[in-house]
Amino acid sequence: MLSYDFHEIVVALSRGLILDVGCGTGEIMHELSRFRKRTIGVDISLSYLKEAKIKGLSCIQGDAHFLPFRENVFDTVIALDVIEHLEDPLRFLKECNRVLKRRGIIFIHTPNKWMTEIRRCLTKWPGWHPEHIHEFIPYELSGYLTRAGFVNMKVLMAEPPLFLLNFILSRRKKVFFKNSKKLKSSYYLCLTRALIKFIRKFPILSQGYLMKATKP
Repeated sequence: MLSYDFHEIVVALSRGLILDVGCGTGEIMHELSRFRKRTIGVDISLSYLKEAKIKGLSCIQGDAHFLPFRENVFDTVIALDVIEHLEDPLRFLKECNRVLKRRGIIFIHTPNKWMTEIRRCLTKWPGWHPEHIHEFIPYELSGYLTRAGFVNMKVLMAEPPLFLLNFILSRRKKVFFKNSKKLKSSYYLCLTRALIKFIRKFPILSQGYLMKATKP
């Protein structure tokens, strides 16, 4: 099985009243609603919120740096591919801590800064998105979470850098495969499985990762 879908992990582990920061059009909120999990979304974009509300989802406009909720309200905060877009990541994390109840949990998914730079160097790729302001290696994000008052940081999922595998194979295919698509597919599958196992042990080499932390 080659699944490394962080949505599945977040849906399974989220509990209580859930806040989805940067909810967008409500993709993860819709998945959570299928399991009758209570979720409120917040996003800065009115156009995204309009689409989410059409789906019958509960969401409001707000700035991630100044969450429009009182203290100790939520059991879970979700921020998937959000923190890299923010001007002040530490303030955002402190806001998440503020609105969480004691022993509440936060899930953050974000690209790995190191792999972004490696990909740029190897493939002349311009980057994930031009609007990314901050990217972090797992150790850096863990440090930010600590400063914001969280404990028990853990990487739950690390995505393998498949671009690196594609880069290597694109330069070796004439030697290994001799135009055999079947052999190339089998070889790719084996290498991908091996890469997933390796990245689980060394998330600092992941393409992106999902981190969990707890409010004490």
